[in-house]
Amino acid sequence: MSVQVQIPSGDDRQSMVNYLVGRKYPRLWAARLARKRGGSADELDPERVAAAIKYRSDLYAMPSSELQSHYTAEVLAQAKAAEEARNWNQPYARTHYDFWTKTAYWKLDEAAALTLGRDPHHVTWEKLKSYAASSPFARRYERQRDLILRAKAMGQLFDPVIPGLFLAWAQRTEIELDARLVEAVEARGIQVADWKTHYDRMDEIAQNNKAVGEEALRRVAELEALLRDREALAAKGLSTRERNSLLKIVLGMAMACYKHDPRASRMKTAGLISDELEQVGLSVSDDTIRKYLSEAAEFAPPCEPD
Repeated sequence: MSVQVQIPSGDDRQSMVNYLVGRKYPRLWAARLARKRGGSADELDPERVAAAIKYRSDLYAMPSSELQSHYTAEVLAQAKAAEEARNWNQPYARTHYDFWTKTAYWKLDEAAALTLGRDPHHVTWEKLKSYAASSPFARRYERQRDLILRAKAMGQLFDPVIPGLFLAWAQRTEIELDARLVEAVEARGIQVADWKTHYDRMDEIAQNNKAVGEEALRRVAELEALLRDREALAAKGLSTRERNSLLKIVLGMAMACYKHDPRASRMKTAGLISDELEQVGLSVSDDTIRKYLSEAAEFAPPCEPD
């Protein structure tokens, strides 16, 4: 982990010496401060006290450049230790790939954490933003998040975003990206295709859906009009004469085309008519056809004498 801190000027030799002694002998330094402030302090090991005094003398005897080097190394080591101890660098804050590769979408703040190998349940901008000036990781997250939000503002990303689309954008943009995240997503069978292809495809789908929706609305309007026409016809009804004429037409066609016998006790004609109607895309049940043939039987011509 790369840790960068502002190193104070080495002009103040006493400050650097006090810092180094305090870092190497923290208990002795705490006791010295306690006595200096009039408090009590535990008895200390004389040999350790003597070692601390000698270390202090050795530091004062060093050339300025060497003292500055010791001081800088110790400041960096302390900053690194502090960074490693922070919550977002603990094992539990690392990405849980099994969960995040199953999710249908990522929020963009979640995606920012995932690209850096962190679990969004533990690493969020709300938790990190106050550390952006002092934590290297918080600064990385801030820069990553800024790039992602700028892409959203230009319509390159959406919030939330499909994982495959986001990773394709990240690869194309060459931003910092956790390679294990890409491997885990692809292992789920999710295609990480070019983000522009995804974008165009989504736009095409949206246009197709719009066209389908307009066609559906047109068809609904047609069906509603047809229903109104049928309801009007039903309300109007047929006169007795019109109904009798229709029954005569049905009976005549059945007798002429299907050899229908209106006086037969068993009627096979209904099934034949129903089957042929099905072949031309019209569906009428046998029972319905049989009903109208029975009603039409009263109009059958008289039997010719043998």
